[in-house]
Amino acid sequence: MLFFFGLNAASQNVEVEFIEKEPLAADQYFGHDIFDAAYFGVNNTFYKQQGIKINQFSDLQLGEITSADLLNPLQILLFYRNTNTVVVLDNNLVEKKRFNFNKTENFKNIGYAGSAAGNRLWIYNLDAKRIEIWNPEVSSDNSVQKMVPLKNEIKGITTNYNYCWIFTSEKLKMYNVYGVLVKEYPIQNITKAQQYNGDLIFLKERKLYFLGKKSEEAIRILTADFQFEQFHFVNEILYIYDKQYIHKYRIFQP
Repeated sequence: MLFFFGLNAASQNVEVEFIEKEPLAADQYFGHDIFDAAYFGVNNTFYKQQGIKINQFSDLQLGEITSADLLNPLQILLFYRNTNTVVVLDNNLVEKKRFNFNKTENFKNIGYAGSAAGNRLWIYNLDAKRIEIWNPEVSSDNSVQKMVPLKNEIKGITTNYNYCWIFTSEKLKMYNVYGVLVKEYPIQNITKAQQYNGDLIFLKERKLYFLGKKSEEAIRILTADFQFEQFHFVNEILYIYDKQYIHKYRIFQP
């Protein structure tokens, strides 16, 4: 049984509609892109499935796939934390380039990587405890923008080309590409968050919440009776994976 909420908070009204569920047998679910192609992992092999067409990429020497950035389906980023490496794939999952941060001129131990504007990357520097904008075309330091180091432990990060949302056990913070703190929310214990077009959906205590880009408050939109940790939000569609099915919901903002 699912419970849906259409609650007003700070002039925000959101409705959730169930669409369908589709079977998926995978170790990891990374999300869908704007063309409704699904991305998932089995035995550390990365798959893209769109209809009956399936593409795959694998390099077992890199270890487990930590995350996949699907912001640009023509330039997908795979991040391998164990080997400190980012691989860039095209829309057929053919490798275009890779960045091994162990071998860069200025070594960086990173805990996150995502797409930023201008073919740059958002990275989280674990040693400096800060977010940086990393430009592979710059030959000196490479990090063209460095945020103020964070005092609290990072629980997770979600980004788009121009903004970065960081959540700790105490707060949710939003930064722009210039390192400026744009917004801060006193929201505790977020375990996962996903943005689309500036709107945010996050998981907190097995409940999903919606935080609109024009709102100051989050509202609860869905509580499920099945266990899940992996979800994705794109094109106003919410995808939830429970290790057997992908449940699809449409998010309305009247």
